[in-house]
Formats: sequence, structure tokens, C-alpha cells
Amino acid sequence: QGRIAEAQANMELSRAERDAEEVRLESALFGLHQELLHNLHIIKSYRDTILPSLAIALNETRRAYDLGRYNYMEWQSVQRESLEANGTFVDAAVAAHLKAIEIERLTGIALTPRISSAAHAK
Repeated sequence: QGRIAEAQANMELSRAERDAEEVRLESALFGLHQELLHNLHIIKSYRDTILPSLAIALNETRRAYDLGRYNYMEWQSVQRESLEANGTFVDAAVAAHLKAIEIERLTGIALTPRISSAAHAK
């Protein structure tokens, strides 16, 4: 009877460990999914609104600089802002891809084509 009880206890322990690991993985996946959605939102915002607005501002500032209405510091400030925004856009795209890769690794399900489509959709 002692060995049977020990085997049953080991089975219960294994089941509890498996359940705990499942909860840990589900929590990790949920967190990764939320981060992925956030990065996709950033990508869309920058692609659809922020970067086009900055491109217009950059062109207008360059024109004003060429006409002598703005000094070099003002022109450089808009250039810097545009470069920083492009960097943020690239960082969000890289982060989204890394999150998708991690989700794929944990689940064994390919997400990349759908993620790429979502990031490039207008």
C-alpha cells in the first residue's frame, strides 16, 4: 500500500507541476500578446499619422529655411524630431517581430505572415 500511495502522490505532484507550468505559459502568452498589440498600435499610429505629418513639416521647414525664414537650428530641430520618430517606428516594428517570434516559439504556431500583413495594412 505504501508504494501505491507514493505513486499516487507522485502523480498528483506531476499533475500539479504540469498545471502550474500551463498557467505560467498562458500568463506569458497573454503578456506577449498584449505587448504585440501595443507595438502594432504604435506602428499603425506612426505609419498613418505621425510620420506623414512629420514629412510635411520637414518639407515645409526646409522650404522656409531655404527662403531664410527659419534659421539652421529650427531646421535641425525638425530633422532631429523626424529621425527620432522614424527610430521609434523601427523600434516598434522590431519589438513586434520579436514578440511574434516568441509567441511562435511558445505555441508552435506561425504568426509572422499575419503579423506582417497587419503591420503593413492600411
